[in-house]
Amino acid sequence: MVQAGGAIVEVLGNGTKMQLDSWVNNFQLKTTTVRDPDSDSSQTVTALVRREYSYVVDLSTMKIMTIYIGTTDGSMPNGISSSLHQAMDQVLSLLGVQDI
Repeated sequence: MVQAGGAIVEVLGNGTKMQLDSWVNNFQLKTTTVRDPDSDSSQTVTALVRREYSYVVDLSTMKIMTIYIGTTDGSMPNGISSSLHQAMDQVLSLLGVQDI
């Protein structure tokens, strides 16, 4: 998706800078991974609800276009990552990628 011009941003909740670095390095993540500042460690959860929500954002306006809601217990089709797959499909479609 990044090669097509899209971006994926992941927020690591309630972690230290050391834990963030360890997470990124251990899993060799190709996404942008960030964490909330120490002064407001719950701002992402407060603003964006919880994990397994995926947001498609128009970066030119910074407006949320679509919200996909997954589950944390695997009860929805395609498991807990279904929201990410749906969001990625939409972004690739918007970028004009034909073979999704």
